[in-house]
Amino acid sequence: MAYGYRLNVEDVFLQHADKCWAKALKKMEEIEDEDPETGKSFTFLGPKRKKSISNCIFAVTGWAICLESYVNLAWNTDDKTKNQKDEFKQKNTHEKLKY
Repeated sequence: MAYGYRLNVEDVFLQHADKCWAKALKKMEEIEDEDPETGKSFTFLGPKRKKSISNCIFAVTGWAICLESYVNLAWNTDDKTKNQKDEFKQKNTHEKLKY
């Protein structure tokens, strides 16, 4: 796949994730909960309905997919790493970022 086309696909993923998060933020509601250790009750803003929860999930997974793709793209195109077999030593995105 050409890198220009690949970046467009990742940009679409990122835009969709941002739109889902914006929709979820509009539907946040106060949720009552309590601390399991102390029993003290508190409230926080969070998604309460299935659609809001699914929008949050779509946003987070979309951001994760984009981050993984951009890290792999940088890894494969950088002069220091593209000709090395070190990619097999760095098994995940976190290891690639540390490298």
